[in-house]
Amino acid sequence: MVEDVRKVFGKHARWYRTSPEHADQAVLSGLVCMVNPDTHSLVLDVATGTGNTAMAFAPFVKHVTGIDITPEMLSEAADKSKEDHVHNLDLCMADVMTLPFPDATFDVVVSRRAPHHFRDINRAIKEMSRVLKPGGVLAIDDRSVPEDDQVDATMNQLDELHDRSHVREYRPSDWSSMVSAAGLEPKEMRSYVRNLPLTRLTGTAEVLDAEEINHLVSSFDDEIKKKFGYRLVNGEEHINHWFVMLTAIKPVKPSF
Repeated sequence: MVEDVRKVFGKHARWYRTSPEHADQAVLSGLVCMVNPDTHSLVLDVATGTGNTAMAFAPFVKHVTGIDITPEMLSEAADKSKEDHVHNLDLCMADVMTLPFPDATFDVVVSRRAPHHFRDINRAIKEMSRVLKPGGVLAIDDRSVPEDDQVDATMNQLDELHDRSHVREYRPSDWSSMVSAAGLEPKEMRSYVRNLPLTRLTGTAEVLDAEEINHLVSSFDDEIKKKFGYRLVNGEEHINHWFVMLTAIKPVKPSF
């Protein structure tokens, strides 16, 4: 599974560096505002990719550590940090399933547009919680699905075809349950939708997978078209993509 992820993201590392979705400054700023870190904060960016999230936090905190399992992504992040003169960022190869940090190391742990790739989401959340200091903040911004069985199944099918390292996009209710199960206290959650060209799914997919995506969308009936916000813009098909942004707090254990 790890090798599958490295293969997919290594191949497209340069594209992710400039991807409009991953470099969306409005969303990145919104995530930083939700966390509201201070200048003494130590931040861990899990699955940092090409470093967009890490570098969004860097101006507002003491230090950011970005980890990823794909060397090509880390290389792109290192180049970008030099170009942008970011000096309080370290990058290293590591897996969220076994984070190489002691308990209670970071004030903030963030992961953006990555958890839907995690092969064991509950273990990943527990690991992120483990390295958080008491009172620290877990922040997630990821692809999601609404509380609708048909849309849930269809969107996950489309995304698996788009990217074979895809595991699952979760509903907001799933996220509430998962962070609570990891011993964290949900603080804030926002869902948002982007109506995007179908080429966002087909553009980096394998040829046969792209053909299957086009076939599935062309077979949408009127009901699912409405749910997906299906529309033509200058002759180009667009559908909805769902996202969730959330924060959760690691409780401070009372001292007796």
